[in-house]
Amino acid sequence: MNQMSLVYFSRKIFGQIITKLHSNRFLILTIRVLLISLANISSQPRKNLLMNVYYFLIT
Repeated sequence: MNQMSLVYFSRKIFGQIITKLHSNRFLILTIRVLLISLANISSQPRKNLLMNVYYFLIT
């Protein structure tokens, strides 16, 4: 299994999960916050990370 098919496979699974959870908007927001936090955790200080989480929970 090469890397491209692996990426495609994981995206497909993520899409299915998100589609199943689509009725619950709060769950979607939580997943978004987690993904953004994971993306930012290496490049931003923790205070900015917390502000991002609060911002996404409010909006």
